[in-house]
Amino acid sequence: RRAYHDSLDTHFRQAILSHDIVLSSSAFEAIKSKGFEIIDSDSLRKDIIDLFDVSYSNLISETVRLEDLFWPSSVLPILHTHFRWEGNTTKPVDYEALLNDKRYTNMITNRRHFRKLAALKKSESLLRTKTLLAHIDSYLELAED
Repeated sequence: RRAYHDSLDTHFRQAILSHDIVLSSSAFEAIKSKGFEIIDSDSLRKDIIDLFDVSYSNLISETVRLEDLFWPSSVLPILHTHFRWEGNTTKPVDYEALLNDKRYTNMITNRRHFRKLAALKKSESLLRTKTLLAHIDSYLELAED
């Protein structure tokens, strides 16, 4: 077991907090308002719509679903029991009690699993985004010729 040191407070905070996904869809919404027919290529139009309406939408909804279910039932009770906020740091009230609480270790294990799953979903969305960008570049190069 590692003895408590205040440098651990940063890690406690990171383990408890969740980060929102923020995606910009302003260009997509602008195309949508003009009408997708302005894109001549059926496959490009389909890929753009699929990325925003399916991939990004699923990424956000799955992340929100996991956090909305997990945060109030698992994280908040532990936060209220074992931590106090001091400015921007999260300090354990009783470090030994925290380490001996199976609910805390289970929460951390689940949190790690959720973050790995979220990272995988984000990577998949990033790959789809890069593929779409390559498709757009090809389309624009053909349009210039």
